[in-house]
Amino acid sequence: HQQQYAPSENDWDVYLETLLAQGKKEEALDALREIPCSPLVMGTENGNNNNNNNSDATSVLPQIDDEFTIENHVGSILPYTQRRKLERMAKLALELGKYDEAEGWYKELLVVFPDQWTYWLGLIDSCVVMGSGATGATINEEGWARCQSFANEIIKANEESGQHHPLRGPHLLLIELVALRARRQSDGKEEVVASLLKAICD
Repeated sequence: HQQQYAPSENDWDVYLETLLAQGKKEEALDALREIPCSPLVMGTENGNNNNNNNSDATSVLPQIDDEFTIENHVGSILPYTQRRKLERMAKLALELGKYDEAEGWYKELLVVFPDQWTYWLGLIDSCVVMGSGATGATINEEGWARCQSFANEIIKANEESGQHHPLRGPHLLLIELVALRARRQSDGKEEVVASLLKAICD
């Protein structure tokens, strides 16, 4: 009797790519929400922060008894990771214009991986330029302020934790926010440049 395993990361990816190939982004996002996964940080209680399908983080981890468990298993045995799940959900939410959800997922990633620059760019895209990219004409001022505040919170938390290596990501984000405004502002350039220099010096 062959042991039954939960769907692996590869199994889920095949299913998700099939949905995306058919243009079913909403369905893919809904499927991602329900995928049980390993925790974002080992030692946390649950690897599925978006719902409560798992009562325990180890419930999605495969039981490997010996080498025969791996040798006799067809395909990957690894479960979906929370990091990959959040990355894909945030990207899909952006594409679907679900900016509030994308913002929340990028922040969740940045709390754990504060120097991952692509996550900061995703946060900017979800709450500052609202998917309009670097050439967008407008800035969401409330989102700009939220982004700035979040970066400062990450910097403060890192300093209070006594980490020996200062972060680069949130500091670069503060510079990018000012530069973003400079690229879109025709008047008051001198004031923006002064703000940019202050951000660099700080």
